[in-house]
Amino acid sequence: KLKIYQTVKGTYTVYAKDAKAYSDRWEASMPYSIKFDPNMYVHYSGDFAKNGYTTASHGCVNVRTMADAKWLFDNTPVGARVVVY
Repeated sequence: KLKIYQTVKGTYTVYAKDAKAYSDRWEASMPYSIKFDPNMYVHYSGDFAKNGYTTASHGCVNVRTMADAKWLFDNTPVGARVVVY
């Protein structure tokens, strides 16, 4: 059974960025991660690129293209505000 982890709602601050992040917990690459919560990032997702919304993330905000993820990474400074509705 597919377990869905919802992205946390609220207002956060980007506290770190990692262009080559990897999740040991999920055994998944998370390129261009923008970290705004200890367990929630904005990052490129190969699964999302391939399957779209037919599968679920583990709570992160997934970006469909590597180019878009890189643009967000390059243009989002540490300290930026993140609002999740």
